[in-house]
Amino acid sequence: QRVSSSTNALGQTVLSMTFPQITQAWAVNVMPFNVGTTGLPPVNPPVMPPSTNQFGTLHVQTNLVGASVLINNQDYGSTDTTGRLNLNLPVGSYRIRIEAPAAGFLTYDDSFVINTNQQSDVLVAF
Repeated sequence: QRVSSSTNALGQTVLSMTFPQITQAWAVNVMPFNVGTTGLPPVNPPVMPPSTNQFGTLHVQTNLVGASVLINNQDYGSTDTTGRLNLNLPVGSYRIRIEAPAAGFLTYDDSFVINTNQQSDVLVAF
């Protein structure tokens, strides 16, 4: 093996390595490096997701008292004596399931989106 160096048009040092003729297949890996620097290059800080301090309101209205409201398979409570349930939720897309045991275990499944400072309505008649 023979190593030589030269300078390119940008003033960077380029190293060249010459190997004897190889009669078998070899894998070659190229790795860039900087001459004259020590240590590892600085690592950029990880990109963090934006904080979700933005909320909107979900308004659920049914014709039944006590219908269970599940959002993304998590129980968020039941409709009140007027068939309503209001929730403040972070901005995003959700799945909703409303279960009505009093109506023969009928269910309602759908999706909705919460936008910043806006109300999303889910109106269901069993």
